[in-house]
Amino acid sequence: MAISILINIKLGLNQASTTRLNIDLHQSPKMQIMGVILKKLRKDKLRFIIRAAEKRATRNSRKASKGKRRSTNTAIARSTDTTRIIAPGKIDIYSPKAAVQFLQFLNHFRIKARYNKSIQICFRNTSRITAAACLLLYAETDRLLRHLPGLKISCTLPPMSPGGKHNNQEYIVESALKQIGFFTLIGQRTRQIRNYSSVAFWRQLSGSMADGSLTASLFNSLPKELNAYARSKLYRGTFEAMANCVEHAHPAPRKDGLNIQDKRWWMFVGIKDDSLAILVCDLGVGIPNTIRNHDKDVLSRIASTIGLKNDTDADLIHASTFVKRTRTELGHRGKGGPDLRSIVETFPSALLSIRSNMGRYVLKGKDHRSKAHRNEKQNYIAGTDKREWKSNISESILGTIVEWNLSIKDMKK
Repeated sequence: MAISILINIKLGLNQASTTRLNIDLHQSPKMQIMGVILKKLRKDKLRFIIRAAEKRATRNSRKASKGKRRSTNTAIARSTDTTRIIAPGKIDIYSPKAAVQFLQFLNHFRIKARYNKSIQICFRNTSRITAAACLLLYAETDRLLRHLPGLKISCTLPPMSPGGKHNNQEYIVESALKQIGFFTLIGQRTRQIRNYSSVAFWRQLSGSMADGSLTASLFNSLPKELNAYARSKLYRGTFEAMANCVEHAHPAPRKDGLNIQDKRWWMFVGIKDDSLAILVCDLGVGIPNTIRNHDKDVLSRIASTIGLKNDTDADLIHASTFVKRTRTELGHRGKGGPDLRSIVETFPSALLSIRSNMGRYVLKGKDHRSKAHRNEKQNYIAGTDKREWKSNISESILGTIVEWNLSIKDMKK
């Protein structure tokens, strides 16, 4: 005797599946269901098994149908979802290798900002951050948010990293970003963490005019023991750097494909123990491009004076510190370059570092202990007693960062 049973299973909207179970009861005490030999069951037990199988099939079909709907929705969401970019382990431009990795990240950041309205920066691998790179990251983010309407930037918080006297786990990177106002800039709340001494006196300010009064809030954080002469030197140097951003840069779009002209400057002051760091950053065409448009006679005289033979970015930055004639041709702006060098010439323990596009030039005082990086030692400038060196890297910062490092004790004298 054979029994043929039809089972109709609902799969979804206007869909159904029909399953035929052929039950062969000829052989006793066993039966065959879908080719599988089983022990013969009573008719009531058989109906129970069939009903249970029907329910299981219905549940499985519903689960499969829901899974397909979820997969479709996820694909649609990803096309408009937040684009994620991974920050490097070291946000640093002091080391040539780390600088290349960080600048490649910034280039990736700009490209993503150009084609997406929402970006998330992942700091999960970032364990180190330095002043110059931190200021550059802030300036790039500020520029993108101002000139790309509708852009939203968020970030995942950095992990804890070794720091302090005993290399305890600390939130150094997060504290530094918080101190300069990065989280406020992107509109993201942060957790309550203590203010670490290494970044406690980091301050940041930006502006669009060469107005010395704008630096007052930063210079108020300097030790009161500094004499008037030291403050005057610092003021002139930083004022000159800001003025270069606003007045000296030739009007031309930055070579990043965004067609944005932003003549603002970003300034940073940091104090740690006896050291004072002052940085001024701009995202213009860069010193090398500006110098190439200067008077050829001026450049030739500078080249003969300092023995300049090449026109790399580092060579042109070096030459710029000797330029006394500026593009604006304003009488009170005629001594632009030397003011940058004068701080180092006045304070023996000071150091001046100028980074612009792919080049870097360094001038240190006779008492400063800094040395060229191991990849830069072959670039000491002849006749300077290893107090000046220059180097080039493969990536451009697409702008300029002028940095002074000074001893507070030296400035009190």
